Amino acid sequence: MSSALPRPFLHLAHANLAAQSAEQLGLAAVPLVAVMAYGAGAAETGLLAAVQTLPFLLLAMPLGLLADRMPRRRLMLRAEVLRALSLLLMLAVLAAPWSARMGIAGMALLGFIGAIGTVAFSVAAPALVPELVPREALAR
Repeated sequence: MSSALPRPFLHLAHANLAAQSAEQLGLAAVPLVAVMAYGAGAAETGLLAAVQTLPFLLLAMPLGLLADRMPRRRLMLRAEVLRALSLLLMLAVLAAPWSARMGIAGMALLGFIGAIGTVAFSVAAPALVPELVPREALAR
């Protein structure tokens, strides 16, 4: 038996690392953008950060149940599409001349939607491991 882990598992590990890194960068960058672009104060910045983390509290268990009842790869793909659309919309809004009308509430909504994708991906990824790694290699 080789000591290397299966290639599909390594792909999943790298995808999970990239997804978690992007989420952490987003959690740090969005409040900074709110302060610099919209002049957000401490209360607005705190509210924005809270809204971005709320899906972890509210949706981790329901999405975990969903991950148990549907194909995990499909859930993860949909989660990534949702997160990418949220990010692209946020970037488009910040670049658009009408972005001032969107304000912090719009950023919070897009951050909330993106975080839903992160939660869905995060709960489905560990559940996918037994499908990718042979039983005798799971401990590794």
